[in-house]
Amino acid sequence: MDGHEPSSRVEALAGASKGSNAAISLIANVLVGGLMGYGIDYLAGTLPLFMLLMLFMGFAAGLRTIWKQLNSKPPQDSAE
Repeated sequence: MDGHEPSSRVEALAGASKGSNAAISLIANVLVGGLMGYGIDYLAGTLPLFMLLMLFMGFAAGLRTIWKQLNSKPPQDSAE
């Protein structure tokens, strides 16, 4: 067995975790925005005005969340 295998496996799992977290975050933001917009439209009788607006805002918020997650610095280990 190669001595670098566990490290590469951990890196692969970390990358997969970041990717799945980004996808879930984007989907959740779009769904929440769309549902909020649909609720506003239902109450105001303005289908699909606010639903489309909130879908767009949810997409933008999802992209912003992904950007912040991918550009954040990993926590430093204080144990030396």
